[in-house]
Amino acid sequence: MLFRSGQMRVSDAMYDFCEQRRCDFAVTLGDNFYSDGVDSVDDSQFISKFEIPYDPFSFQFFATLGNHDIRAKEEGIAAQIAYTHHSDKWRMFDRYYATQIGDVAIFSIDSNSFGKKDPRQVRWLKEALQESDAKRSEEHTSELQSPCNLVCR
Repeated sequence: MLFRSGQMRVSDAMYDFCEQRRCDFAVTLGDNFYSDGVDSVDDSQFISKFEIPYDPFSFQFFATLGNHDIRAKEEGIAAQIAYTHHSDKWRMFDRYYATQIGDVAIFSIDSNSFGKKDPRQVRWLKEALQESDAKRSEEHTSELQSPCNLVCR
């Protein structure tokens, strides 16, 4: 039996799921590049851990930072944001961001700094929710790595 990397096994499972159901986009919940993030937009992990495993998919992946991603410090975070301009699939518009896909509003939250560590992010989220075109609560989704009861204080 051929060894399949962890990312390839995840991709295989996602492919099977999306073959049975319609998938319009994907979200990541952090730890995009285990175990210490990426160093630059040229880091080979973008290819080996993202582009190759998720090549079969035609939709976009909206990425959120996790604690392993921030281990690469500001350069690694900036690389993940900048990679949006180097990939047809990868989307990370900032450390935290909102985007609209059809009727669904996605709010990507940096749970590494949410709450008391970064009150600006809390204000941003409140404003973004109020300004959202998705008016019903079932059309909103928030993506963050850590449970809110741990980071939202």
